[in-house]
Amino acid sequence: MSNFTQEAIFQAFGEMLERMPFEKITVSGLIQECGISRNTFYYHFQDVYDLLEQWLYQTFYNYISPEIQGDWRNSVYGLLRACQEHKKLVYHLFDSLSRDRMEQFVFSATDDVLMDYIRSQDGSDRLPEKKIIAISNICRYSIIGYFLHFLWSGMTHDVKEATKEIGDLLEEFIAHEIEITQ
Repeated sequence: MSNFTQEAIFQAFGEMLERMPFEKITVSGLIQECGISRNTFYYHFQDVYDLLEQWLYQTFYNYISPEIQGDWRNSVYGLLRACQEHKKLVYHLFDSLSRDRMEQFVFSATDDVLMDYIRSQDGSDRLPEKKIIAISNICRYSIIGYFLHFLWSGMTHDVKEATKEIGDLLEEFIAHEIEITQ
């Protein structure tokens, strides 16, 4: 029952984000939308910021589940397509006062994915951890920079083409960095 309730809260939260900015979402509004008690909400979440963080993780990990982590291009493509399909929701988060939380989330959530991918490409396992982190940082900043440009331009890019372009560049960069290190 607990997972069902948490999923219902996540669903209601996503629907509310489609309609209104994050700052306008309240615990009172959520419990009314879900038909749950205040105690039930607080059993699952400390506050709306905790809900936001958990919702972001759940939403993000739908695109980078362990089954598709090795295929990061499809993950990025799926995530960008979902952003295009839910423009209002994305802009309600992006334009909100909680933007710093979203940015922190993106930075922390991409760390493991990028470092795991780089390690998987290093067949000899000779890359020092410091080098893996440096390569990961450059890739992350590139992807985040692209994502910000994507948002600023109204999400009008051809996502498939853009994912291929940035993917080719980053994979060439990673391969080059691994090669010169060995």
